[in-house]
Amino acid sequence: MNAFFVFTLVPVTLISLGLYRFWSCVHRLGQSKELMRLTPHMMALDGVTIFAALTTLYFWVTLRHERKF
Repeated sequence: MNAFFVFTLVPVTLISLGLYRFWSCVHRLGQSKELMRLTPHMMALDGVTIFAALTTLYFWVTLRHERKF
């Protein structure tokens, strides 16, 4: 079970880091308003991905903590 969370957490975390780097580059270039006008659902999909990473991390930490007791 622990390996499942590790194999889930690593790719989702890497995707989240890629999303952060993408949005930081877009803001640095000053194209964020135009990008949001062209693809309005992009921010919501990014939020879902980050939520998946945080949920996986939460359950991984919770299950590891329960096994110690």
